[in-house]
Amino acid sequence: MKSYGSQSMVDPLNKVLVRRPDKAFGNADPVRWHYVSQPELGVAQTEHDALTATLREAGCEVLYHEEPLPDHADAIFTHDPVLVTDEGTVVLRMGKAERRGEEKAIGATLEGLGVPILATLEGEATAEGGDLLWLDHQTLAVGRGYRTNAEGFRQLTAALRPLGVETVEVQLPHGDGPVSCLHLMSFISMLDHDLAVVYPPCRCRLWNCWLNAASSLLKCQKPSTRPWGQTFWRWRRVGVWRSKATRSHDSGWRQPGARS
Repeated sequence: MKSYGSQSMVDPLNKVLVRRPDKAFGNADPVRWHYVSQPELGVAQTEHDALTATLREAGCEVLYHEEPLPDHADAIFTHDPVLVTDEGTVVLRMGKAERRGEEKAIGATLEGLGVPILATLEGEATAEGGDLLWLDHQTLAVGRGYRTNAEGFRQLTAALRPLGVETVEVQLPHGDGPVSCLHLMSFISMLDHDLAVVYPPCRCRLWNCWLNAASSLLKCQKPSTRPWGQTFWRWRRVGVWRSKATRSHDSGWRQPGARS
């Protein structure tokens, strides 16, 4: 039985790969890395340890990515350089130039843990995990913006097609531009298989996918005016939006009550 695979945003988390904040993060130049302020390494490590303790208490196995990555402050964000599928790892190619090199390192760590490499993005392709959102086990929304380009989408689609996975291209809004970098997951988070939290000012075509899939949306009120790294969001329920069609696993789109 395979011990890897993560084609869902909401299924129970059994195993997770993390990276404890290290000197590369603590010594990071906040201007270069677009941080709000100089990182406090001790505080970050304490918060990280509290997070992993919570994960273990919930029954999750915590594994560590400890490949040396000097001068890679963002390497603590292990979600971004790879996409782990039921058949292995798709090694991505970071759109943020400072993060190039993380991909091969975390791919090697995963291989050492028994997760094979399924595919690797090459050439000018770029894609980051923050732009990749599983709508269901066989459907991946791919945000097209400053970090994930057209060639990245094409190669990712080709890599996932043999698995029966459909990729849905989602054009991302400009936001505050390439420096701030709005990822797809910056304004939408899955809470359940048919429930998502969204930030309406960044409305995009993905909203229509949810409405057509008979899913629920929770709107987010305007965030506080604190810097991005310290933003606090205030959520409120504004009703459930339902479509006139539901998705069938075997016959695409059908009307409720229709037989496939």
